[in-house]
Amino acid sequence: MLNKWLKAILILVLIAVITSCASNLDQPERQPVLEATTAPLVTSEERTEPEESMDALLRRNYANAIKLSTDEYDYENMVAVSSEEVLLLAKSHDSKSTRLICMNIQSRVSTVAWESGSESIDTYSLRLAEDHVEWETYDAEQSVNRKYKLASGVLVSQIGTSYASPDGQWAVSYSVDNKNIEGIIKTSTGISKQWRTEGKDSQPLWLPDSSGFVYLHDTGEQIGDGAGPYYELARYDIASGKSSILPFDKAYWGRIEWLEPGVSLVAHNGFDDVIALKIVNLESGEERQIVNTYEYEYLNSFVEPVTGRLFVSNEGKFSLYGSEGQATSEVAWPVNLDEYSLLKKETSDSSTERIHYYIGEKGSGRFGPSQFQPSPDGNRIAYLLGAIGESVDDIVTGTRVAVADYDGSGTKLLTEDYMYIGLCRWAPDSSRLFALFSLPSDRQQVYIGVIDL
Repeated sequence: MLNKWLKAILILVLIAVITSCASNLDQPERQPVLEATTAPLVTSEERTEPEESMDALLRRNYANAIKLSTDEYDYENMVAVSSEEVLLLAKSHDSKSTRLICMNIQSRVSTVAWESGSESIDTYSLRLAEDHVEWETYDAEQSVNRKYKLASGVLVSQIGTSYASPDGQWAVSYSVDNKNIEGIIKTSTGISKQWRTEGKDSQPLWLPDSSGFVYLHDTGEQIGDGAGPYYELARYDIASGKSSILPFDKAYWGRIEWLEPGVSLVAHNGFDDVIALKIVNLESGEERQIVNTYEYEYLNSFVEPVTGRLFVSNEGKFSLYGSEGQATSEVAWPVNLDEYSLLKKETSDSSTERIHYYIGEKGSGRFGPSQFQPSPDGNRIAYLLGAIGESVDDIVTGTRVAVADYDGSGTKLLTEDYMYIGLCRWAPDSSRLFALFSLPSDRQQVYIGVIDL
């Protein structure tokens, strides 16, 4: 009897289960809400940075950031005209047009200050002088050089390249190819005295009292290996109209610039794979080689215009040099600013093997300080800390903006994240910095970033 009752109960349970399943098949499956779970259009590896995250990234690093149009032009240089205005050098993608674009940071209004389809600007000639912006061009159609000055919205140009004396009474004119001295001009009359034609003398540096200039005298002897001629340092006297050879080495002099005008100069005298610097004192007759290196990526130098000191960043230290060619201060490169700037202690038995200074370096990947910019008031320097160039061995990509005291001490990082920063420029009053940069998520898009100090 018990078995019959158990069989009856099992039959009833089975009928109930079958009925329930049949009922569920008649109802559609409930769909999940998709508001927060929409499937991505790209994989997580391909997903672009959300707009909100990009805005947060910009705000974290800059007081203000302006997105530039990159549809037609690339941006190659920038100068700060004021604390609210910058001038951008832009070249079209097809290299058929060059523009100088004036951008107001506060209003974000841009205007074209200069444009040409035949003239190309020497990128490094664009600079801010005392009361104007100036640059040099080459006109391919007319085969002439031009020099421009822009002041208070007024543009002035002249054909050819010339360098005026401090008192404005004389000028040295350059040849059409901009490579050698062509003549001496008396500006009040416009009368020019022809320079000698048997050599390619170059790089005149006017003496402060306008009594003459020092320059590189072409000896006519070739160094070989494509390095050009041996040069001697010479001086031209305006009153007598004669030149005299100064008692310094006949050698490859490279580029020269004043350290202390009228007293000492710096010669960038390396060639082939060697980068070198020497200081020449005209008064004492001493010349001192201070740098001679193959590691050109790590060498940066500039003459600080306010104090007349030579600042050199090289081989793990910042050094300041005076007119006698001796270091007046030495400061080690900053360390422990973040996880990449930790000091890497290495030893090597090979004199040719490169010793890495930072944890952020590996193989051919360079990491360190670069692109130094002295502040107009002479109190600070700004520079980029991070990857130098690009390499497959880079541990970190991009750089951060740093600021330090005039001697390189007291470095502080001003930006939080590593970005592709093309250049950094001071405002004329030293109150802020302007950076031309792009984000890791979109290297084609360029921004101007403002850093208030």
